[in-house]
Amino acid sequence: MKASEFPSFEEFDPLLNSEEQRIWIKMLEGENLIPIKNWLYEKFTNFPNGYPEPELIRISLTSILAQIRRHMKSYRLEKNQALEEQYQNIFNIVLNSPVLFKVVQELLLFIDKILEQVKTQQKNTQNDFIELGLRFIDEHFSRTDLNLIVVADYVNKSPSYFSYVLSQRTSQTFQQYLTNVRINKAKHLLSTTSLSIQQISFSIGFSDPNYFSRVFKNQTGVSPSIWKNQMFI
Repeated sequence: MKASEFPSFEEFDPLLNSEEQRIWIKMLEGENLIPIKNWLYEKFTNFPNGYPEPELIRISLTSILAQIRRHMKSYRLEKNQALEEQYQNIFNIVLNSPVLFKVVQELLLFIDKILEQVKTQQKNTQNDFIELGLRFIDEHFSRTDLNLIVVADYVNKSPSYFSYVLSQRTSQTFQQYLTNVRINKAKHLLSTTSLSIQQISFSIGFSDPNYFSRVFKNQTGVSPSIWKNQMFI
């Protein structure tokens, strides 16, 4: 084959830009498959300027899968073994299937399952104020003003009643649960980023880095700086 006979592919940026990421977050939270379907069809079945390089398409699809993964984690769906296996299967299809239309269809079927699972979970959560409160803590732990009163008010319960049921359900007080969430996040940031201890302290809801260091050492047995150094040895 002559060099001139090799197919030429249309170049495009395979990664979702910040605006596209916001669009995906809004579409997934909207729990409506139609706009997602329209977006995928427009992006991956309509190429008026020429067909893109196949590997770039796969990268673009994995970028979308990353958004779906974040949505799953926000509802703790990664703990659902069946959904987790389906996610891994979709990931393999994206990487290996030679037929783009099939990939898009399988992706849509999986997203539809995710949206239905979220709807079911939300219905159940409406009747489970502790689960609702724990999710609120998990999503808002970085707020320096987050306390028992704020969370109890969110789930429309008295602070004393919410605190009692929470301790019965989790064997932890409100403050213990919140601290564990924050320290686990701090461990992750210390192990995977170059953020300073002060920056991490502020990002997880501590207004005083010195107090954060004391709490961290009390929880882990070592200071944040020692933890960070151990992770990067």
